[in-house]
Amino acid sequence: MRREPSPSHSPSLHEDSDHTVTPEDSDEDLSNLSSEFEDIELKEDSQKCEEKMEKDVKEVLHKVRRQRGARKKLFLRGRVFLLGSLDHFQHAYLGITPAFMSKYVEFYDYPEVMYEDAPESYRPPPGEEPEIVGHVHMHEELASQFRGPAPPARCGLGEFTVEDLDSEHDLVFQFLDNHHLIMKMPRELVFASHPREMPASAPKTFVFYGVEDEWVAGRRGSG
Repeated sequence: MRREPSPSHSPSLHEDSDHTVTPEDSDEDLSNLSSEFEDIELKEDSQKCEEKMEKDVKEVLHKVRRQRGARKKLFLRGRVFLLGSLDHFQHAYLGITPAFMSKYVEFYDYPEVMYEDAPESYRPPPGEEPEIVGHVHMHEELASQFRGPAPPARCGLGEFTVEDLDSEHDLVFQFLDNHHLIMKMPRELVFASHPREMPASAPKTFVFYGVEDEWVAGRRGSG
């Protein structure tokens, strides 16, 4: 008895009757794949930037720990520090965009500048003017505006606390030298300006590593 050949299961012999594969489909698939690889590469580059900034500041931290004798006087007026953080990269990544990459803390040129043109009724009473005023910028938003007492006279390892003006949270700084700092920021402040909801895995405190903005420093002419 003659047996009929079984149907082949080769996709080349049985095309999908509802869809015909075209060169444009292949090009689109390749384009999507290329875009995915590009996103991965950009994310890796972003991580390297955060890692480098953190590494640079930690090297300064180790040097300061080994230092003996009097440390340099601390000058914060008008300084801007760019911020990097692997905590932030891991839990708040937004791609290589201004919203993610532009993170900094700025220390204003102190109350005599802030209140220079303000009426007397607006100025704080004598002796109650904050000695340090500034803000943290991230996610293209004002993440925190803060004030605090007089900062340490000299750089070092001591922790210095300032209060956020719009919440009950505090920020903590270590001014290692005039060009490097460490900033600890509550997660509530980090995500107050973030476009996404705070993940449950986010640490209670984010640690940021700051390096002085060379462009701002150059304009100011500081050493």
